[in-house]
Amino acid sequence: MKQVSVLFLLVALLPVLGGCPQVSNIRIVEDTPGDLEALLAEHDYMRVRQLTGKYPSLDSVELQERIRSLEQAYEKSVWSEATSVESGGDLHSAVQILSDALQKMPHSKRLRDLRNSIEQKRMYLLRVNERETLQARGRYLSEQLRLYEDNSKLDPPGRFRQTAHERNQADAIELSAQLVEHARFSMGDADLSAAQACLDVSDSLHTSPEATALRSELRAIRKMNAMVTQQKASAKQARIERKQTIKHREQTELLLTETREALKAGKLQAASKAFSKIPETRRSDQDVMKIKARLDKAVGARVAHLKTTGDALYRAEKINPALNVWNEALALSPGNQEIRERTVRANKVLARLEELKRKQ
Repeated sequence: MKQVSVLFLLVALLPVLGGCPQVSNIRIVEDTPGDLEALLAEHDYMRVRQLTGKYPSLDSVELQERIRSLEQAYEKSVWSEATSVESGGDLHSAVQILSDALQKMPHSKRLRDLRNSIEQKRMYLLRVNERETLQARGRYLSEQLRLYEDNSKLDPPGRFRQTAHERNQADAIELSAQLVEHARFSMGDADLSAAQACLDVSDSLHTSPEATALRSELRAIRKMNAMVTQQKASAKQARIERKQTIKHREQTELLLTETREALKAGKLQAASKAFSKIPETRRSDQDVMKIKARLDKAVGARVAHLKTTGDALYRAEKINPALNVWNEALALSPGNQEIRERTVRANKVLARLEELKRKQ
């Protein structure tokens, strides 16, 4: 008789308990082997595992393989649905989808990690929305306090306005404290700009030791961040310079070898061209300066010889050969003004000769 009374009591409470999410899984009757297919259809794999554990004769390799296959498909389906809902911006529904699935499949680490990740985003956005709402309220309230002070100088306030002002002052102190807390949260999230905005609005409402201390902490963090940024930039620049130094040294060694070989072969134009490619940062190296001295001496001797040869040909009225020789000298020494003047003079002579031929 006592058992019957308890059963009637549970039946009477069932409609009430059914409305409570915390007791949504309460069952009056235990699952039996006959419930297996229904549980699989409902994706309630936790109860399926409990059922196979309670009835070993029901368990089999084939059934376990089927359960694993169904779990994988269900997990994939829930993941896709939750991520799709999340991408649409409905984080609350995404969390609910995952929570419902985890009641049926609590051993899914993948779904649990996703729910935790989305829940963190949801809580962060809620905090951001609350922060923005508080800032908007704070700016409005700050303006109301300022207007009261300005108007009071022109027109003494009545009792009603004084009472409203006192209420605004009390709200300002409370709101200022809330903004300080949000500033602290923002600093924890490394959102220093948001923290600064909260403190600015808080100070416009009420100055507190907590806000002053937090502002000092914010300045210290920003100073430290600036130092770290500068150190990273310096370290990056140092790495770039080291790489460039190594690259220039390797280039210089190759170009010096090319210059030496060209000098040895008497190919002064090739030697000058190779030497000109040596980076400016290596021009003061001892090996580079030695090669430059050798190259300058060889080029000077060659230019002097070509100049003399060109002069002799010019005096012998062999204008074109003389011009060719001087151009060769000019290629070796582009800044040589004497040779340049000789090429200009030779070109003028050739132009006059060409003109005389046309007139004849």
